[in-house]
Amino acid sequence: MLFFVALLLFLGSVMMIRFTYTRTYADPRWRKFDYHSRQASEGEIYNVAERPIIRTTVLTAHRTLRFEFLPEIPTDSWQIISLTDGKVTHSQHPEICFPDHELTESYRFVPNDSDLVVPMEITVQFYPREKYAEANLSWPDNYYSPKSTYKFSSSMPHSIRDWAGLPSHDLDMIHARSILEDRIDLTAQPSQRLNAVFVAVMADLQGTGGLPNDELLDASPMRTYEELTSGRSHGFCENSALVFYLFANAAGIPTRLVDMAGMFGPLKLTGHYVCECWMQDQGCWAYVDPQSGVSCVYSGDGRMLHTLDIKRLVDMGLLSTCRVKQYDPDAGEIRERDASEFSLRINGYLRGDLVLAYKFGYPRNLSYRRLRNFLRHPVLLYATFQVPPLYLGKLALFVLASLSGLTVMLCGLWQASGVPF
Repeated sequence: MLFFVALLLFLGSVMMIRFTYTRTYADPRWRKFDYHSRQASEGEIYNVAERPIIRTTVLTAHRTLRFEFLPEIPTDSWQIISLTDGKVTHSQHPEICFPDHELTESYRFVPNDSDLVVPMEITVQFYPREKYAEANLSWPDNYYSPKSTYKFSSSMPHSIRDWAGLPSHDLDMIHARSILEDRIDLTAQPSQRLNAVFVAVMADLQGTGGLPNDELLDASPMRTYEELTSGRSHGFCENSALVFYLFANAAGIPTRLVDMAGMFGPLKLTGHYVCECWMQDQGCWAYVDPQSGVSCVYSGDGRMLHTLDIKRLVDMGLLSTCRVKQYDPDAGEIRERDASEFSLRINGYLRGDLVLAYKFGYPRNLSYRRLRNFLRHPVLLYATFQVPPLYLGKLALFVLASLSGLTVMLCGLWQASGVPF
């Protein structure tokens, strides 16, 4: 009886995987809540393992505050530099020793023999318990950080490679790289490469917009490019985003797919498909919208914005204060302009309640590992509301299948040993 239960659970797991990659991903869109997607925090979505996060802080001695990172930063010593007077302290660990008086100070942490893409600068305000005692309060020492260039999080970030989901040996990647070699400088700085590959893709996709067919929606990224540029098919935003996703990764710019989606029964909350590029030189994800011809959106202070940044500005009515880099089809180049026109277009997609679905790779990539992604990399959702926890059903099924299989195996070994139950 136990054997049949284990077999039934195993077959259920196989059918769940099969259902995921034949129905849920029958086209590029994430459309509804399922057991291969789950709600996630902003930190899990936007932090990357290549840029460590502050995992925790601990007091290791009297008024000595140590910072711990995830993943750990490989170094045997640190320089802690005061940004007020330039005083340098050498330490085996990234820690700050505070005096017996109140203090507000910004520090730069510099690991020995280990390069950080973005300088690690942390501001800490310290207020000693003696000051509280003067006000007849029994509070302990207070440590407060109002500003940090590195994020605080308790979970290990996902790697950029996992997000892109396109290894260098992927056949589509190799083909796309060969197409780009004669068209752009693959050794240029990331921002220059982003502009160059965006111009190349936009030029190739001019006049390809329209209603796609089922064959195009089931195609690999390179096949999508070939169908669109040959004139045999037309495509929506998801198809042009998929083409840019392929060529950007081929140009050495790690890029992932983002779906603005969410459905309540038959009611769609929104519907658009864009990309986000990891900009190594700035240590951030950057929004790219091929259908709108927008290669980058900048805040007033020149910071590159990602999708969730833009959604917040849309809700506050402030997106028109930004700048965009947009492809000009007549000139065949990217030009910078204010975001007022783009704001009018994107407001309809990003305003109010919605779901943003962030994907690890793309199931039609030739090198996509379905079982690995199914087990380890579900679609991560940012939503303005609590989404149904259907992901727990997948976990429960796999745990029960594993336990049942293990129990059957142990019972078989016990019987084989000849020892009576």
